[in-house]
Amino acid sequence: MSTPVRVGVLLLGLVLAWRTVPGILPRADSAAARIAATLETRTVGTYFLELLDDHDQWNYRWPDRRAEPLRIWVQEPRNNPAYDRTWATHVRESFAVWDRLGLPLTFSFTPDSSRADVRVIWVDRFTERMTGRTQWKNNAQGWIVGADIELALHLPDGRRVTTDGVQAIARHEVGHLIGLDHTTDTTSIMASQVYVTELSESDRRTARLVYALPAGKLR
Repeated sequence: MSTPVRVGVLLLGLVLAWRTVPGILPRADSAAARIAATLETRTVGTYFLELLDDHDQWNYRWPDRRAEPLRIWVQEPRNNPAYDRTWATHVRESFAVWDRLGLPLTFSFTPDSSRADVRVIWVDRFTERMTGRTQWKNNAQGWIVGADIELALHLPDGRRVTTDGVQAIARHEVGHLIGLDHTTDTTSIMASQVYVTELSESDRRTARLVYALPAGKLR
């Protein structure tokens, strides 16, 4: 099986990368008519069609994890003077913001990185013009099966990231984690250059539509 990799980069740190791994979950099947009807009636007010274009018409998402929440490990490099101890709280709250959308995807936190489905790791800085990166793996049917998030302590020019910046970047990266990509809508947390710290209505509608549809190639 080939291993495609896609990377999107933006000024405030926000990269999405993925690679395909062998299928380990059931195929995502749905009637073509149901998918077409959903796309016809529910894309207004979303950037879902942008997402499909960026993903070659594939919908990438996690399987239903309501009964078994995704286990998240958040690194806390307390001996690093650039790290603010409140930032781990902001990262956890970023997961809670998306969790409150009522998706069939929930999160829990673990102190054991070896047991985590998703690891959030701090890096000093990126050489590219970004301050965050999310890399996730999907199987051949389009189900996401694992991921890591990296958040920078410094901007590429050496300035320390602000707390508001951490909040915005973390929320953006969790958006990538659940399957979203960038949008041209600058009022969205998923804009390629982030100017906001809160999710927009289009962020919410797009995420809900991702999880209203099956994983896989939709058209």
